[in-house]
Amino acid sequence: MAIIESDAHYRDILRRIAALEALVAGVRAIQAEAIAERALGRLTDEDVRDVGDEGPLGDAVANLTYTLKNLSSDAADWEAFADYGARTVAGVAGGGA
Repeated sequence: MAIIESDAHYRDILRRIAALEALVAGVRAIQAEAIAERALGRLTDEDVRDVGDEGPLGDAVANLTYTLKNLSSDAADWEAFADYGARTVAGVAGGGA
């Protein structure tokens, strides 16, 4: 878990999450296209295996997904901390705790 130091750092993490999600979606689109091309006889089983989940591209997606999970967890932690801080400030301002 990373330590988020500021709102700017948090926004940077959100940008990274969006970029990684787009990258994973792009890889999934490539995989779907390869499967379709195989069905049309334009690619071999080996070609499809190279871009499938068991091949190098699949390994890359697994690593990206792991990184996404960690970044999303960090962002959720920051959101919970910020929400707690806002509720605490509101409670103090309202006279409660």
